[in-house]
Amino acid sequence: MRRREFDGELQQEMAAHLELAAAENLRRGLPPQEARRLAAVRFGGVTSAQEAVRDERGLPGLASCLQDARLAGVTAQAVERRRKEIGIRMALGARPPSRAAANTLHSAVP
Repeated sequence: MRRREFDGELQQEMAAHLELAAAENLRRGLPPQEARRLAAVRFGGVTSAQEAVRDERGLPGLASCLQDARLAGVTAQAVERRRKEIGIRMALGARPPSRAAANTLHSAVP
């Protein structure tokens, strides 16, 4: 999506959010001008919100996905190592450390 299109949609979404908040304030009995002002104050700075959304778009999202994948790989490796360790100990006659570990071991063995 092009930046102009994205910025246009972002502005529309923020305007809709402010309108909904102002309408809620009107239902609560505030005068129209005060309802819009309070909605804007609670929302915060529009420019800072737009910048925050832009910062989250693109490469930071990709970096987050890669970090999640790396963590999943490390976790899978640790589980595999622990599964083998439990299997060796059970083969030597030890009891499984817990029922959950025994279930994990038996379900993971091909």
